[in-house]
Amino acid sequence: MSQIESKDRRTKARIYDPLRAFVRGIDSNGKAFEEVVTLDNLSGAGFYMRLWRSVEVGARLFTLLEFPAGARVAVKGYVLRSEKQPDGRCGVAVNIQRYRILYWSSSS
Repeated sequence: MSQIESKDRRTKARIYDPLRAFVRGIDSNGKAFEEVVTLDNLSGAGFYMRLWRSVEVGARLFTLLEFPAGARVAVKGYVLRSEKQPDGRCGVAVNIQRYRILYWSSSS
C-alpha cells in the first residue's frame, strides 16, 4: 500500500513510495541528457527527484513514469526548483503541465 501524506502548505497529497522514471531534457550547460531516476515523491501537480546533473529553473523536461504493475505515464513539465545536494546531485521539483497515460493495467 502506498504511503500518502499531505503537508499544510501543499494542496495535493503526496506519494512517497519509490517510483522509477526516465527523464529527458537540457542541463544547465545546454547539453541534452537522458537519465533514469527514482522519484522522491509525486502528487497530482508535480514531483521531486534528484539528478546527476544540474538543470535551470524553468527548464522543460519530459519524464516517463513507471508505476507498479507496468503502468506508464508520459509527463511534460518544467522545473520549479533546482537545489544542489550534499551528495553532488541536483534536487529538482517539477510542475506537471501535461500527461498522457500510455499503458494502464486493470488487474489488481
